[in-house]
Amino acid sequence: MKIEVKNALGQVFYSGELDTNEGWVHNQWYGYISAEDVIKAVKKSIETFGLSYSNLLNDSSQAEVAWEEANQWLAENWIPQAIAGGLKKFAFVVSPDVFSAMSSQELATQIPEAGFEMRTFERVSDAKDWLRAA
Repeated sequence: MKIEVKNALGQVFYSGELDTNEGWVHNQWYGYISAEDVIKAVKKSIETFGLSYSNLLNDSSQAEVAWEEANQWLAENWIPQAIAGGLKKFAFVVSPDVFSAMSSQELATQIPEAGFEMRTFERVSDAKDWLRAA
C-alpha cells in the first residue's frame, strides 16, 4: 500500500509505503517542505498505516525539510504514539542540505531513552542494512 501527499501547488512532497516484505514503513520526502506539511504527512501516514510497525525508514535525502519547526509537534504527538504502537527502530536518511540534516539530528535528542532507537544515515542502503540487522 502506498500513499502520496501534495503541497498547495499540487506537487508530491511525501510518499509513504508499507513494505510488508521488509516489515517497515518507508517514508520518502521531496523538495522544500514546511513544518505544516511535515505534520500533514505524518497525520496521513498514521491514518493510513497506523502505528503498529516496529521499523521505520524515513528518507529525506531528496528534500529540504524544516524539521526543527516540526520537532516539537513530533516529540509531543508522534513519538509517544509510535512508542505505544511498538516502534523499535527508526532509520533516518538525512538530507545533503546541512540545515535539514542538523534539524533531523536534533529530533534524535528528543527520543526518550525508554523508547525506540533512532539513527541517522547518509545512504538509504546503510539505513536498510541497519533495519534488517537483528
